[in-house]
Amino acid sequence: MSGADRGGALAQVLCEETRVAAQHNHQETAEQAITKLAEFAAQSGDLLVGDNYETARGYLLLSQNDLANAADELSANRTSPWPSSNSPSCSKSPATPPAPRRPSPN
Repeated sequence: MSGADRGGALAQVLCEETRVAAQHNHQETAEQAITKLAEFAAQSGDLLVGDNYETARGYLLLSQNDLANAADELSANRTSPWPSSNSPSCSKSPATPPAPRRPSPN
């Protein structure tokens, strides 16, 4: 596993930790995971880590009934199905890159 893969995996774990803690009203645990994720995102500069940070913040805000800000944080995640689904997930690296879009003939 490369360093970048380990970083992405760590970010996913911290995001999931936040989601579970927020879902069970363990605010302090969620905030601690977000703090670790924020520090890691600032240190790494990796967009995937940043996506997980924003998603984790969205989970915490959602648990605090701050729906407008939660939606903003969750929708910032390019790989999250939010707002089209009620179950956003932490960012995962796609197994294969998406196929390029072709312009439709008119």
